[in-house]
Amino acid sequence: MAQLTDARQAIRAAESNKLPLQRIAALHAISVNYLQPRLTEFATMMPELRTRVVSDTMAACCQLLTDGGCEFLLYYRHQHVEPILDETRFARKDICTEDLIPVAQQAAALRHGWTLGGPSRAPVPYLGYDPDTFLGSVVDRTIGQRETTLDIRYMDALAEALKRQAVAGGGVAWLPAFSIAEELADGRLVRMGGPSWTARLTISLFCSPERLDKIGRALWEAF
Repeated sequence: MAQLTDARQAIRAAESNKLPLQRIAALHAISVNYLQPRLTEFATMMPELRTRVVSDTMAACCQLLTDGGCEFLLYYRHQHVEPILDETRFARKDICTEDLIPVAQQAAALRHGWTLGGPSRAPVPYLGYDPDTFLGSVVDRTIGQRETTLDIRYMDALAEALKRQAVAGGGVAWLPAFSIAEELADGRLVRMGGPSWTARLTISLFCSPERLDKIGRALWEAF
């Protein structure tokens, strides 16, 4: 199926006299908050670059790379969470680190006295990831065996959905730092808990070098 997809893409490119698309699979949070700005930079460096981004879950993105459905994969890695991908099959480049930060709407946190790991007047509403997601596993590891008053109120697989709930005052959510930089800067969201409640993630890029064309190799080097 991967070979047929590649052949179809090559034929379409030849017919339309256009360069092939570089296909990139990425988690939704990475695609929106990290990848899009980088692709804008790359476009000025490589005018011939054409990309197709597939934003999906960790499992779906890993399967795409494994099946040959994309040239590149961007995903989070964490030292205490086992990766879904068989990383030994691919080339890897660690791009940067990003914190997964517990945050809440400032007004709601102050009004209700929400805290993590400390005395709270009432249960703290918790906006959690679906337990089958990678970020859900990271948050579970971060909370660990510590006693909290977190009370699950809303669950979703997407960080952007949890962010909307948090900004609206719905509770505490662990969100990627790139996605909430503006809200932290203007005070709509505030950090909850101390440094031990924050998880450090690595954004890594994967590819099969033998599948890359000239533009693909240039893109790999540019990241």
